[in-house]
Amino acid sequence: MGELERIHNHLNDWGFVCNDAAFAWPHARAGALREAVLRACQAAFGHRLMMDRVVPGGVTDDLTPGGAAAILAALAVVEDAIPALLSVYEGHASLQDRVVGTGIVPPALAARFAAGGHVGRASGRGFDARAAAPYAPYDTLPPVVPVLAQGDVDARVRIRIAEIDEAIRLLRALLAALPDGELQRPLPQRGGEGLGLVEGFRGECLHWVALDDGGLVRAAFPRDPSWLQWPLLEAAIEGNIVADFPLCNKSFNCSYSGVDL
Repeated sequence: MGELERIHNHLNDWGFVCNDAAFAWPHARAGALREAVLRACQAAFGHRLMMDRVVPGGVTDDLTPGGAAAILAALAVVEDAIPALLSVYEGHASLQDRVVGTGIVPPALAARFAAGGHVGRASGRGFDARAAAPYAPYDTLPPVVPVLAQGDVDARVRIRIAEIDEAIRLLRALLAALPDGELQRPLPQRGGEGLGLVEGFRGECLHWVALDDGGLVRAAFPRDPSWLQWPLLEAAIEGNIVADFPLCNKSFNCSYSGVDL
């Protein structure tokens, strides 16, 4: 579910960056590809956005009988379409003029803010929770983490494209070796606290939870990756024209609600 979420959101953002440069065709094509992935998610998990499927202790449902086939079919469509879409993205000088060299976040600044996800990796910071603090299944199937140093809108788009390719590779390997076993494990009803870290499509998502002696939540703090990315958008727009703000903003695509959690 995490890798499928990564694919459909990266496709969405790639298309919207092009749209904000007044180039509608890549936006439409990326949107159609995203729709194919979302329909596969509906077929496999019963929900297009896979909401309410991950619960404390595991997941609510197994893949539907035809779920794996639906996912693989959607991946084939995306993989087949990306070269042509990338060729259009790279082959139009008017589009490249808008994204290359626009909205630069220097690597030193990204490192100071510990920015993760595509924002950090486009500016030389290669942190990825799947590799830095691996959790199953990434402890046995490590991802290849793309890193660039240009720090501009184009670099953030290219990180997304590379992550789409890598997510497709990971998904095929995961679907070919799905283990048997229970979907949920019972949680101990006792007090304590814990920290969770997973790599979402924007970067690392951190959750701290404390339970009282009865096992009820006493306190919690979720930190969206946007916490560490929003401040860098201010630096990215410096020295750019007003018309470039939508490009900078969409190339980050931070969560507005994420910083209010």
